Amino acid sequence: MNHYPTVFVHGFIGWGEEDGLTSKLGIDYFGLKHGVQDYLRKEGFEVYTPAIGPFNSLWDRCCVLYAQLYGGRVDYGKVHSEKYGHERYGRTYPGLLKDLGTPGDHEKINLVGHSFGGPTVRLFDYLMAYGSEEERNGTPADELSGLFKGGKGDCIHTVTTLSGVNNGTTYAAWHGILVNKFLCYYVMYFVTLLGNSWVGKYYDPMMEQWGVMKNPEKVKIRRFRLPTYEWLKMYRFANNEFDNSAFELGIYVMEKLNKDIHAHEGTYYFAHRACRSHKSLFGLQTPDKEMSLFCKDAGYITSHIITPKMRRHGINKDWLPTDGYVNTISTGAPLTEEATEWKEGMTVTPGHWYNMPVVRFDHVSWNGLKETGEDMRKLYKDLLTKFANLP
Repeated sequence: MNHYPTVFVHGFIGWGEEDGLTSKLGIDYFGLKHGVQDYLRKEGFEVYTPAIGPFNSLWDRCCVLYAQLYGGRVDYGKVHSEKYGHERYGRTYPGLLKDLGTPGDHEKINLVGHSFGGPTVRLFDYLMAYGSEEERNGTPADELSGLFKGGKGDCIHTVTTLSGVNNGTTYAAWHGILVNKFLCYYVMYFVTLLGNSWVGKYYDPMMEQWGVMKNPEKVKIRRFRLPTYEWLKMYRFANNEFDNSAFELGIYVMEKLNKDIHAHEGTYYFAHRACRSHKSLFGLQTPDKEMSLFCKDAGYITSHIITPKMRRHGINKDWLPTDGYVNTISTGAPLTEEATEWKEGMTVTPGHWYNMPVVRFDHVSWNGLKETGEDMRKLYKDLLTKFANLP
Protein backbone atom coordinates (compact mmCIF):
# COMPACT_ATOMS: atom_id res chain seq x y z
CA MET A 1 0.00 0.00 0.00
CA ASN A 2 1.25 3.48 -0.90
CA HIS A 3 0.60 6.79 0.87
CA TYR A 4 0.69 9.18 -2.06
CA PRO A 5 -1.23 12.47 -1.56
CA THR A 6 -4.40 13.18 -3.50
CA VAL A 7 -4.96 16.58 -5.09
CA PHE A 8 -8.59 17.42 -5.80
CA VAL A 9 -9.14 19.85 -8.68
CA HIS A 10 -12.37 21.84 -8.77
CA GLY A 11 -14.43 22.50 -11.86
CA PHE A 12 -15.78 25.58 -13.61
CA ILE A 13 -17.05 28.21 -11.10
CA GLY A 14 -15.42 26.13 -8.35
CA TRP A 15 -13.21 27.13 -5.43
CA GLY A 16 -10.36 25.83 -3.30
CA GLU A 17 -9.79 25.38 0.39
CA GLU A 18 -7.98 28.72 0.76
CA ASP A 19 -11.09 30.57 -0.44
CA GLY A 20 -13.28 31.98 2.30
CA LEU A 21 -16.17 29.73 1.29
CA THR A 22 -14.13 26.88 2.79
CA SER A 23 -11.71 28.53 5.21
CA LYS A 24 -14.30 30.87 6.78
CA LEU A 25 -17.69 29.29 6.07
CA GLY A 26 -16.71 25.62 6.04
CA ILE A 27 -18.23 24.90 2.61
CA ASP A 28 -15.95 22.54 0.70
CA TYR A 29 -16.17 22.20 -3.07
CA PHE A 30 -15.93 18.42 -2.68
CA GLY A 31 -18.57 17.53 -0.10
CA LEU A 32 -20.03 20.97 0.72
CA LYS A 33 -20.93 20.88 4.46
CA HIS A 34 -20.31 17.13 4.83
CA GLY A 35 -16.72 17.54 6.01
CA VAL A 36 -15.32 15.10 3.48
CA GLN A 37 -11.76 16.45 3.41
CA ASP A 38 -11.47 16.60 7.22
CA TYR A 39 -12.81 13.05 7.38
CA LEU A 40 -10.28 11.81 4.84
CA ARG A 41 -7.44 13.43 6.77
CA LYS A 42 -8.61 11.81 10.00
CA GLU A 43 -8.61 8.49 8.14
CA GLY A 44 -4.92 9.00 7.37
CA PHE A 45 -5.10 10.31 3.80
CA GLU A 46 -3.14 13.36 2.69
CA VAL A 47 -5.45 15.53 0.59
CA TYR A 48 -5.39 19.02 -0.92
CA THR A 49 -7.91 21.12 -2.82
CA PRO A 50 -6.03 24.15 -4.19
CA ALA A 51 -7.85 27.06 -5.81
CA ILE A 52 -6.91 27.43 -9.47
CA GLY A 53 -9.52 29.93 -10.63
CA PRO A 54 -13.26 29.46 -11.19
CA PHE A 55 -13.22 30.90 -14.72
CA ASN A 56 -9.64 30.30 -15.87
CA SER A 57 -8.85 28.35 -19.03
CA LEU A 58 -7.37 24.85 -18.99
CA TRP A 59 -3.84 26.10 -19.66
CA ASP A 60 -3.98 28.85 -17.05
CA ARG A 61 -5.43 26.43 -14.49
CA CYS A 62 -2.54 24.03 -15.05
CA CYS A 63 0.00 26.82 -14.57
CA VAL A 64 -1.61 27.86 -11.28
CA LEU A 65 -1.79 24.23 -10.14
CA TYR A 66 1.92 23.74 -10.83
CA ALA A 67 2.82 26.79 -8.74
CA GLN A 68 0.42 25.71 -6.00
CA LEU A 69 2.14 22.32 -5.75
CA TYR A 70 5.81 23.18 -6.21
CA GLY A 71 5.77 26.74 -4.92
CA GLY A 72 6.97 29.88 -6.66
CA ARG A 73 5.41 32.40 -9.00
CA VAL A 74 2.80 31.35 -11.56
CA ASP A 75 4.29 31.37 -15.06
CA TYR A 76 1.67 31.20 -17.80
CA GLY A 77 4.40 30.84 -20.42
CA LYS A 78 6.11 33.44 -22.57
CA VAL A 79 4.67 32.18 -25.86
CA HIS A 80 1.20 31.54 -24.45
CA SER A 81 0.82 34.91 -22.73
CA GLU A 82 1.99 36.82 -25.81
CA LYS A 83 -0.27 34.77 -28.07
CA TYR A 84 -3.45 35.35 -26.06
CA GLY A 85 -2.73 38.81 -24.73
CA HIS A 86 -2.41 38.57 -20.97
CA GLU A 87 0.30 38.91 -18.32
CA ARG A 88 2.93 36.20 -18.17
CA TYR A 89 3.35 36.02 -14.40
CA GLY A 90 0.82 35.66 -11.59
CA ARG A 91 0.74 35.04 -7.87
CA THR A 92 3.43 33.48 -5.71
CA TYR A 93 2.70 30.36 -3.65
CA PRO A 94 4.66 28.69 -0.82
CA GLY A 95 4.12 25.19 -2.27
CA LEU A 96 1.88 22.42 -0.97
CA LEU A 97 4.22 19.62 -2.09
CA LYS A 98 7.59 21.22 -2.74
CA ASP A 99 9.27 17.80 -2.49
CA LEU A 100 6.99 16.17 -5.08
CA GLY A 101 8.98 13.61 -7.04
CA THR A 102 11.41 12.67 -4.27
CA PRO A 103 11.48 9.07 -2.95
CA GLY A 104 8.92 8.36 -0.25
CA ASP A 105 5.29 9.31 0.29
CA HIS A 106 5.62 12.36 -1.98
CA GLU A 107 7.15 10.51 -4.90
CA LYS A 108 3.81 10.67 -6.73
CA ILE A 109 0.38 12.25 -6.45
CA ASN A 110 -3.16 11.26 -7.37
CA LEU A 111 -5.14 13.83 -9.35
CA VAL A 112 -8.94 13.92 -9.07
CA GLY A 113 -10.83 16.43 -11.21
CA HIS A 114 -14.55 17.15 -11.22
CA SER A 115 -16.31 18.65 -14.26
CA PHE A 116 -13.89 21.11 -15.94
CA GLY A 117 -11.34 19.79 -13.47
CA GLY A 118 -11.38 16.57 -15.52
CA PRO A 119 -9.70 17.95 -18.65
CA THR A 120 -7.58 20.14 -16.34
CA VAL A 121 -5.94 17.16 -14.62
CA ARG A 122 -5.55 15.45 -17.98
CA LEU A 123 -3.73 18.44 -19.51
CA PHE A 124 -1.66 18.87 -16.35
CA ASP A 125 -0.64 15.21 -16.51
CA TYR A 126 0.37 15.66 -20.16
CA LEU A 127 2.40 18.82 -19.49
CA MET A 128 4.14 17.19 -16.54
CA ALA A 129 5.16 14.29 -18.77
CA TYR A 130 5.85 15.97 -22.09
CA GLY A 131 5.94 19.71 -21.44
CA SER A 132 5.26 22.21 -24.22
CA GLU A 133 7.40 22.20 -27.35
CA GLU A 134 6.05 25.62 -28.29
CA GLU A 135 7.19 27.12 -24.98
CA ARG A 136 10.56 25.36 -25.13
CA ASN A 137 11.20 26.75 -28.61
CA GLY A 138 10.11 30.28 -27.77
CA THR A 139 11.49 30.82 -24.27
CA PRO A 140 15.09 31.33 -23.09
CA ALA A 141 16.20 28.20 -21.25
CA ASP A 142 16.87 30.06 -18.01
CA GLU A 143 13.30 31.45 -18.01
CA LEU A 144 11.42 28.25 -18.86
CA SER A 145 8.94 26.96 -16.27
CA GLY A 146 9.50 23.41 -15.06
CA LEU A 147 5.98 22.58 -16.19
CA PHE A 148 6.91 23.20 -19.81
CA LYS A 149 10.14 21.22 -19.66
CA GLY A 150 8.30 17.93 -19.14
CA GLY A 151 10.01 14.83 -17.81
CA LYS A 152 7.86 14.68 -14.66
CA GLY A 153 5.31 12.13 -15.84
CA ASP A 154 6.39 9.64 -13.18
CA CYS A 155 5.21 12.09 -10.51
CA ILE A 156 1.57 11.36 -11.43
CA HIS A 157 0.26 8.09 -9.99
CA THR A 158 -3.38 8.32 -11.09
CA VAL A 159 -5.64 10.65 -13.06
CA THR A 160 -9.32 10.40 -12.19
CA THR A 161 -12.23 12.38 -13.60
CA LEU A 162 -15.64 12.74 -11.93
CA SER A 163 -18.24 13.73 -14.51
CA GLY A 164 -15.33 15.26 -16.36
CA VAL A 165 -16.05 17.40 -19.40
CA ASN A 166 -13.60 15.11 -21.16
CA ASN A 167 -15.12 15.52 -24.61
CA GLY A 168 -16.93 18.81 -24.13
CA THR A 169 -20.62 19.30 -23.47
CA THR A 170 -23.39 20.04 -25.96
CA TYR A 171 -24.78 22.50 -23.41
CA ALA A 172 -21.86 24.89 -24.00
CA ALA A 173 -21.88 24.19 -27.75
CA TRP A 174 -25.63 24.91 -27.94
CA HIS A 175 -25.04 28.46 -26.69
CA GLY A 176 -23.20 29.34 -29.88
CA ILE A 177 -20.43 31.87 -30.41
CA LEU A 178 -22.42 35.06 -29.75
CA VAL A 179 -23.98 33.84 -26.50
CA ASN A 180 -20.64 32.50 -25.27
CA LYS A 181 -19.04 35.88 -25.97
CA PHE A 182 -21.86 37.62 -24.11
CA LEU A 183 -21.30 35.29 -21.15
CA CYS A 184 -17.59 36.14 -21.25
CA TYR A 185 -18.36 39.86 -21.00
CA TYR A 186 -20.89 39.17 -18.26
CA VAL A 187 -18.40 37.18 -16.19
CA MET A 188 -15.57 39.66 -16.73
CA TYR A 189 -17.84 42.55 -15.76
CA PHE A 190 -18.49 41.00 -12.37
CA VAL A 191 -14.88 39.88 -11.96
CA THR A 192 -13.84 43.52 -12.44
CA LEU A 193 -16.55 44.79 -10.12
CA LEU A 194 -16.11 42.27 -7.30
CA GLY A 195 -12.67 40.70 -7.69
CA ASN A 196 -10.84 43.05 -5.33
CA SER A 197 -13.78 43.73 -3.02
CA TRP A 198 -14.57 41.88 0.20
CA VAL A 199 -16.39 39.32 -1.97
CA GLY A 200 -13.02 38.17 -3.29
CA LYS A 201 -12.05 37.00 0.19
CA TYR A 202 -14.76 34.38 -0.02
CA TYR A 203 -14.76 33.65 -3.74
CA ASP A 204 -11.60 34.68 -5.58
CA PRO A 205 -11.97 34.99 -9.41
CA MET A 206 -8.17 34.73 -9.85
CA MET A 207 -8.15 36.50 -13.24
CA GLU A 208 -5.62 39.27 -12.64
CA GLN A 209 -3.54 38.06 -15.60
CA TRP A 210 -6.20 39.65 -17.83
CA GLY A 211 -5.86 43.02 -16.08
CA VAL A 212 -9.48 43.15 -14.90
CA MET A 213 -8.52 42.82 -11.23
CA LYS A 214 -5.37 43.24 -9.18
CA ASN A 215 -3.26 40.55 -7.59
CA PRO A 216 -4.64 40.39 -4.02
CA GLU A 217 -1.03 40.27 -2.79
CA LYS A 218 -0.77 43.91 -3.91
CA VAL A 219 -4.17 45.13 -2.72
CA LYS A 220 -4.11 47.16 0.50
CA ILE A 221 -7.75 48.24 0.56
CA ARG A 222 -10.49 46.00 -0.80
CA ARG A 223 -13.13 47.87 -2.75
CA PHE A 224 -15.47 47.57 -5.72
CA ARG A 225 -14.13 48.67 -9.12
CA LEU A 226 -16.12 50.15 -11.99
CA PRO A 227 -15.64 48.04 -15.15
CA THR A 228 -16.04 51.12 -17.40
CA TYR A 229 -12.40 51.35 -18.45
CA GLU A 230 -11.73 47.63 -18.80
CA TRP A 231 -13.73 46.87 -21.97
CA LEU A 232 -10.65 46.38 -24.14
CA LYS A 233 -9.33 43.73 -21.76
CA MET A 234 -12.73 42.05 -21.69
CA TYR A 235 -12.83 42.13 -25.49
CA ARG A 236 -9.42 40.45 -25.70
CA PHE A 237 -10.57 37.64 -23.41
CA ALA A 238 -13.99 37.16 -25.04
CA ASN A 239 -12.55 36.88 -28.55
CA ASN A 240 -10.18 34.03 -27.78
CA GLU A 241 -11.49 30.62 -28.76
CA PHE A 242 -8.69 28.95 -26.84
CA ASP A 243 -7.53 30.16 -23.41
CA ASN A 244 -11.22 30.76 -22.73
CA SER A 245 -13.18 28.35 -20.55
CA ALA A 246 -16.55 29.28 -22.10
CA PHE A 247 -15.41 27.85 -25.45
CA GLU A 248 -13.20 25.08 -24.07
CA LEU A 249 -16.21 23.57 -22.30
CA GLY A 250 -17.88 23.02 -25.69
CA ILE A 251 -17.44 20.01 -27.93
CA TYR A 252 -15.76 21.86 -30.81
CA VAL A 253 -12.73 23.27 -28.97
CA MET A 254 -12.37 20.22 -26.73
CA GLU A 255 -12.29 18.05 -29.83
CA LYS A 256 -9.27 20.02 -31.06
CA LEU A 257 -7.56 19.97 -27.66
CA ASN A 258 -7.96 16.22 -27.27
CA LYS A 259 -6.08 15.56 -30.50
CA ASP A 260 -2.94 17.06 -28.96
CA ILE A 261 -3.06 15.26 -25.59
CA HIS A 262 -2.38 11.61 -24.85
CA ALA A 263 -1.85 9.33 -21.88
CA HIS A 264 1.47 8.73 -20.14
CA GLU A 265 2.59 5.12 -19.95
CA GLY A 266 3.23 5.20 -16.19
CA THR A 267 -0.08 6.69 -15.04
CA TYR A 268 -3.42 5.03 -14.23
CA TYR A 269 -6.54 6.66 -15.74
CA PHE A 270 -10.12 6.36 -14.47
CA ALA A 271 -13.23 8.11 -15.82
CA HIS A 272 -16.20 8.08 -13.43
CA ARG A 273 -19.43 8.58 -15.36
CA ALA A 274 -22.86 9.78 -14.25
CA CYS A 275 -26.39 9.85 -15.63
CA ARG A 276 -29.69 11.08 -14.25
CA SER A 277 -31.88 10.94 -17.32
CA HIS A 278 -34.05 8.27 -18.92
CA LYS A 279 -35.52 7.47 -22.32
CA SER A 280 -38.56 9.43 -23.47
CA LEU A 281 -40.46 9.85 -26.73
CA PHE A 282 -38.80 9.67 -30.15
CA GLY A 283 -35.57 8.23 -28.78
CA LEU A 284 -34.82 11.33 -26.74
CA GLN A 285 -34.03 11.48 -23.03
CA THR A 286 -35.52 13.49 -20.19
CA PRO A 287 -34.06 14.34 -16.76
CA ASP A 288 -35.04 12.12 -13.84
CA LYS A 289 -37.23 13.75 -11.20
CA GLU A 290 -34.35 13.23 -8.74
CA MET A 291 -32.07 15.51 -10.76
CA SER A 292 -31.08 18.63 -8.86
CA LEU A 293 -32.90 21.81 -9.88
CA PHE A 294 -29.45 23.31 -10.35
CA CYS A 295 -28.91 20.88 -13.24
CA LYS A 296 -32.38 20.41 -14.64
CA ASP A 297 -32.57 23.29 -17.14
CA ALA A 298 -29.25 22.26 -18.65
CA GLY A 299 -30.43 18.66 -18.50
CA TYR A 300 -33.37 19.37 -20.81
CA ILE A 301 -30.99 20.85 -23.36
CA THR A 302 -28.33 18.14 -23.26
CA SER A 303 -30.97 15.38 -23.34
CA HIS A 304 -32.99 16.81 -26.25
CA ILE A 305 -31.00 19.02 -28.59
CA ILE A 306 -28.61 18.01 -31.36
CA THR A 307 -28.03 20.83 -33.85
CA PRO A 308 -26.94 20.28 -37.48
CA LYS A 309 -23.47 21.59 -36.60
CA MET A 310 -23.24 19.07 -33.76
CA ARG A 311 -24.19 16.28 -36.16
CA ARG A 312 -21.35 17.30 -38.46
CA HIS A 313 -19.02 16.72 -35.52
CA GLY A 314 -20.31 13.20 -34.91
CA ILE A 315 -22.88 13.97 -32.21
CA ASN A 316 -25.80 11.52 -32.29
CA LYS A 317 -28.42 10.09 -29.92
CA ASP A 318 -25.70 8.31 -27.95
CA TRP A 319 -24.95 11.77 -26.53
CA LEU A 320 -28.45 12.35 -25.09
CA PRO A 321 -28.08 10.55 -21.72
CA THR A 322 -26.87 13.23 -19.32
CA ASP A 323 -25.95 14.17 -15.77
CA GLY A 324 -27.49 17.57 -16.40
CA TYR A 325 -24.62 19.74 -17.55
CA VAL A 326 -22.51 17.09 -19.25
CA ASN A 327 -23.50 14.32 -21.65
CA THR A 328 -22.79 10.94 -20.06
CA ILE A 329 -20.69 9.80 -23.03
CA SER A 330 -18.48 12.84 -22.50
CA THR A 331 -17.87 11.96 -18.85
CA GLY A 332 -16.14 8.80 -20.05
CA ALA A 333 -12.59 8.58 -21.33
CA PRO A 334 -11.55 11.00 -24.08
CA LEU A 335 -12.82 9.60 -27.36
CA THR A 336 -9.33 9.99 -28.82
CA GLU A 337 -7.99 7.39 -26.33
CA GLU A 338 -8.50 3.64 -26.12
CA ALA A 339 -10.62 2.73 -23.10
CA THR A 340 -11.83 -0.39 -21.31
CA GLU A 341 -15.10 -0.86 -19.42
CA TRP A 342 -14.00 -1.49 -15.84
CA LYS A 343 -15.31 -4.57 -14.03
CA GLU A 344 -14.94 -5.60 -10.41
CA GLY A 345 -11.77 -7.59 -9.79
CA MET A 346 -10.06 -6.80 -13.09
CA THR A 347 -6.37 -5.98 -13.17
CA VAL A 348 -5.70 -2.44 -14.33
CA THR A 349 -2.61 -1.34 -16.18
CA PRO A 350 -1.06 2.13 -16.42
CA GLY A 351 -1.15 4.12 -19.62
CA HIS A 352 -4.72 3.06 -20.36
CA TRP A 353 -8.13 4.59 -19.62
CA TYR A 354 -10.83 2.74 -17.70
CA ASN A 355 -14.48 3.78 -17.90
CA MET A 356 -16.06 3.18 -14.51
CA PRO A 357 -19.69 2.00 -14.23
CA VAL A 358 -22.28 4.74 -14.78
CA VAL A 359 -23.78 5.86 -11.46
CA ARG A 360 -27.18 7.52 -10.90
CA PHE A 361 -25.72 10.92 -10.11
CA ASP A 362 -26.29 14.32 -11.57
CA HIS A 363 -23.45 16.75 -12.16
CA VAL A 364 -23.37 18.21 -8.65
CA SER A 365 -23.88 14.94 -6.78
CA TRP A 366 -20.09 14.64 -6.67
CA ASN A 367 -20.10 17.89 -4.68
CA GLY A 368 -22.55 16.44 -2.19
CA LEU A 369 -25.69 18.33 -3.20
CA LYS A 370 -28.76 16.24 -2.25
CA GLU A 371 -26.43 13.42 -1.14
CA THR A 372 -25.91 12.25 2.45
CA GLY A 373 -22.69 12.89 4.31
CA GLU A 374 -22.28 9.17 4.92
CA ASP A 375 -22.52 8.42 1.20
CA MET A 376 -20.05 11.18 0.32
CA ARG A 377 -17.49 10.11 2.91
CA LYS A 378 -17.73 6.49 1.75
CA LEU A 379 -17.46 7.48 -1.91
CA TYR A 380 -14.23 9.40 -1.47
CA LYS A 381 -12.70 7.03 1.06
CA ASP A 382 -13.27 4.11 -1.33
CA LEU A 383 -11.74 6.16 -4.14
CA LEU A 384 -8.58 6.98 -2.20
CA THR A 385 -8.30 3.44 -0.86
CA LYS A 386 -8.28 2.22 -4.47
CA PHE A 387 -5.41 4.58 -5.26
CA ALA A 388 -3.46 3.41 -2.21
CA ASN A 389 -3.74 -0.23 -3.29
CA LEU A 390 -2.40 0.35 -6.81
CA PRO A 391 1.28 -0.45 -7.42
